[in-house]
Amino acid sequence: MSSEQVHAPVILAENLGKCYHLYNHPSDRLKQALLLHRRQYFREFWALQGASFHLARGEAVGIIGRNGAGKSTLLQLVAGTLTPTQGSVRVSGRVAALLELGSGFNPDFTGRENVNLNGSILGLSQDEIAARFDEIARFADIGDFVDQPVKTYSSGMTVRLAFAVQVLLKPDVLIVDEALAVGDAEFQRRCYRRLEQLREQGLSLLFVSHANATVRQLCSRAIYLERGRVKAIGPSADVCDQYEEDLLDERGRPGKPKVSLAVDPSAAKSAAQAAPPADADSAERVLATFVPDPSRHEIAGDRRIQILHAEARLVDNPRGHLVEGDRVAIVVKVRVQEEMETFLFGFLFRTLLGTAVFGTSRLSTELGLPSPLKPGQEYTVRVEVQMQVEPGDYFVSFGMQTEGFDQVLFYVNDAMRLTLEHPPGTDPHMIAGFARLPWSISARRSDAPGATDGHP
Repeated sequence: MSSEQVHAPVILAENLGKCYHLYNHPSDRLKQALLLHRRQYFREFWALQGASFHLARGEAVGIIGRNGAGKSTLLQLVAGTLTPTQGSVRVSGRVAALLELGSGFNPDFTGRENVNLNGSILGLSQDEIAARFDEIARFADIGDFVDQPVKTYSSGMTVRLAFAVQVLLKPDVLIVDEALAVGDAEFQRRCYRRLEQLREQGLSLLFVSHANATVRQLCSRAIYLERGRVKAIGPSADVCDQYEEDLLDERGRPGKPKVSLAVDPSAAKSAAQAAPPADADSAERVLATFVPDPSRHEIAGDRRIQILHAEARLVDNPRGHLVEGDRVAIVVKVRVQEEMETFLFGFLFRTLLGTAVFGTSRLSTELGLPSPLKPGQEYTVRVEVQMQVEPGDYFVSFGMQTEGFDQVLFYVNDAMRLTLEHPPGTDPHMIAGFARLPWSISARRSDAPGATDGHP
């Protein structure tokens, strides 16, 4: 294979456009057909015009823009479900597309039958489909509904099966149009984790989303469409910044800012009154539990030491739900299966998109456990973390490795999900950013005689 072939783009669009003919009356369509080009009874509407871009192997490119900007039209042209009016698009390799809920599914067929149908369309043999079916069903996690007609599915079940089919049939190019926004947080995290794995193997991703934060995190480049034309293309952070600036200009940049460095004093006071004192005598509440299940969890390691059970608990807070600033205890019960001198216990908090928030590891001897560790012994490891981060969904991974980090003993990816809420009585628009850093703000008069501005 030549170097040109290795580095050739998997998608190459040149001057791509799609034009529709709009008629004021149904009869005008017949008149146009009869009179051919002697008179024009329609007006042209260019949903997309002059779009040129490329997508490299293993690259993720986001497409952003307002509703009606031409994003879905562009994806359909790339996927081949629309024929371009002008220009061309060349796609290399197997393409899978999630353009809308249930696209490619026959509603009267069962989930199993639709898996076979989609696999055949993608060029797989029945033996190849059968070999991957159990993994597809396990990833979709819709239970016995896999043998029920798709028309009986909820929207979440439909997108679960659709995504499972497309990614587990291992395409070269995946095209996604907002479909992942339908699933719950745990399924979305599973999808993003799978996308990370596939991209490491060379998957190319073309991704449409109205969530700029997702585009910034997931995509290296972005395309900004406006009224059917490419307004900007480049690094995702820069393109998203330009899009957000345009939205602010369009709305007239209202006088009341959406975010501020200051917290409303009255809101902070009410939040302090609502929260119990730090030394309140209250039982810890269980927020989430984990029991190893290979059909549901991604577990790695040789299992010389095993995790039996784990809980996420809310510390010193009787409300029963987790809010920004609360302390969380991760309590993990482990059993030693083979004698060993020591082990490293580690944990990691991730966001929905997989960004590592915080994690660390400690040796069992540093935690006060004996050495050597004998088979059959059971221990409980407790981690406490104060959730000084932005409200949202967080996923906790934990496990054990050998002392030199050279061998995994037992590790669980995304074992538990925690949903962090805003404290009661606070205005979420009054503070911005991902982390809640220690901070202060002050002001004083500086134009009085003898006053200084605080600078040397």
